[in-house]
Amino acid sequence: MLLSTLAESVYWLGRYMERAENTARMVLVNDALLLDIPAHCNPGWAPTVQITGSAETFFQHYATADESSVVRFILLDRDNNPGSLLNSVVLARENLRTTRALFPKPVWEVVNDLHSYVSEQRGAALTRKRRYGFLRRVIDACHLLAGKLAVTCNHDEIYEFVRMGLNLERADMTSRVIDIRAQGLLVTSGDGLLPFDDIQWKSLLDSLAAWQMYRRRIAVRVNGVEVVRFLLKDRQFPRSINHCLGELEQSLYALAVKDTPRQALMETRRKVREVPVESVTRDGLHIFVDEMQQGFAAIHSEIAGRYFDAGDATLAEREGQSPPETSVQPAVEADRHAARSASTAVAG
Repeated sequence: MLLSTLAESVYWLGRYMERAENTARMVLVNDALLLDIPAHCNPGWAPTVQITGSAETFFQHYATADESSVVRFILLDRDNNPGSLLNSVVLARENLRTTRALFPKPVWEVVNDLHSYVSEQRGAALTRKRRYGFLRRVIDACHLLAGKLAVTCNHDEIYEFVRMGLNLERADMTSRVIDIRAQGLLVTSGDGLLPFDDIQWKSLLDSLAAWQMYRRRIAVRVNGVEVVRFLLKDRQFPRSINHCLGELEQSLYALAVKDTPRQALMETRRKVREVPVESVTRDGLHIFVDEMQQGFAAIHSEIAGRYFDAGDATLAEREGQSPPETSVQPAVEADRHAARSASTAVAG
């Protein structure tokens, strides 16, 4: 069995690379959205900060949620934002560096090249003229890494730990996008969309690379309830929560060990499959997403307690903190846990 410290670093490699990709696409899509709709329908940059779960931290350090401040905070601010794109890439590389012997050389080259590019070209993220190219490079590198892992690595326990981290992080981001972006767009009365709502629904789907696959599955004009249903329940789309949890379950079974930590996973997946989408979008979407977030935190805790250092699995208890109660706190807790993990991981 893989050493727990190595398994943990590999797991966080998957989470951080997925987080970097999600963050880059989120900013890229919001940039495009603000060019497509008039000022009176403009959601601005504040929702982007809310999706990351770090709005409170943001306003402690920045006066207003304008473009310059939000882009700097989300993409480059390592000091104040543990979930920034730059910090995600740095910690992904650190986790891979300490486990480098477990992976083929092409995997290291992709992550190391991305780290060098982001570190050296970070200024490009702050200008509209160069931001698109910068963010596309990050997204493409993350896709390249996924391909390298799939075709050059043994599909053994190392690969499964990467997949577990990736899919849990992906499910987390999908739930956040649904909570912040869909909540404000859902029409509670009438049959039609408000002006420019169709563009904003497309932007929501684009932020999860879901627009074309949604249209293939739902061959009608965009509909808020169907968008939420697709992102929650679809079994085939890679970023739907149901699909991510299914992939996570497969990875756990592939490890073929006793006491597979699946109680929280099965409970969370059951809630996703059984949720009545029409009623929850009408009067309880935010509450439901909070339950999902708590479920993801419980899944992470079970995985950590079974496979990683047992001391890290009870980090909140050891530091005298209460268990997470909102959709924001689990991600913050995970960031603190991962940062410490990256700095103490054992070299492979």
